[in-house]
Amino acid sequence: MNIFKTVSDWIDEDDIDIITRRNVILGNPKFGKSTYGRLCLQIFTKKKFPLTYIDPGGIAASIRCTQDNVVIIGGEYGDVELNQVDKVLPVLMDKEVNFIVDTFELDDEFNKEIVGDLFEFFFNWHREYRRVRKYIIDECDYYVPQYHFDRTCKANIIRCVSKARMFGMGFDFITQNFTMIDKTVLKMVDNHLIFNMSDPIDLKRIGELLGERVDSKIKHLAVGRCLIYNKKDKYTYTVDEPESPSAGSTPRLHVKVEKLDILELNPRLQDLIK
Repeated sequence: MNIFKTVSDWIDEDDIDIITRRNVILGNPKFGKSTYGRLCLQIFTKKKFPLTYIDPGGIAASIRCTQDNVVIIGGEYGDVELNQVDKVLPVLMDKEVNFIVDTFELDDEFNKEIVGDLFEFFFNWHREYRRVRKYIIDECDYYVPQYHFDRTCKANIIRCVSKARMFGMGFDFITQNFTMIDKTVLKMVDNHLIFNMSDPIDLKRIGELLGERVDSKIKHLAVGRCLIYNKKDKYTYTVDEPESPSAGSTPRLHVKVEKLDILELNPRLQDLIK
């Protein structure tokens, strides 16, 4: 019997284990992938579980509409500029502070260079301290693609994933381009969270990976519903709506994108990153 009804229940199943799971989150646009990412960030922040969110879409900052204890690095709402990241990383990691790395405004080359350097740091830090932390990588096919990749960025992330359990690292890879993700990463994944998908090539590859035909199940999933596949079970879940507003909606013609009204960073963290 499926004892879970929502993704929040699934995350709460085992507090320590959930941090070090390696998940891939797949699906068409507007069916719940980014909502899952924001929900995970919210739950981890409330539980005071350490988490880092790599945010090339500039959408995760909305967490600060309801939580004042997540540091934003880079982007329009940044508490710290990206060129200062080396100075604040050690203290954020040591104090187990949740933080977002917003790379939305960077060009391709510098974006991958920054993220590649970050995961080189993360690998060495976890190898030395062996302390748990979750990493969410949105639009992950950009950083660990099957083809046309920046070798350093991709290699550093794969090295972290390969040692994830040993070093205390967990990963959520979020993408709408399943066939573009590196196969090495997919082979190391523990769970597949699959939202509505319709592309025949994607469906075929998912079926090959899971060892069964899933076309009929996946093509008819409603918004906010996902299937979670792992070695133990295959159940349907509903993604709860996060408290923070969505900042990832597609812009509309003649409608100005509203600026988020975010909370000021907690004074204790302000002092920490000075």
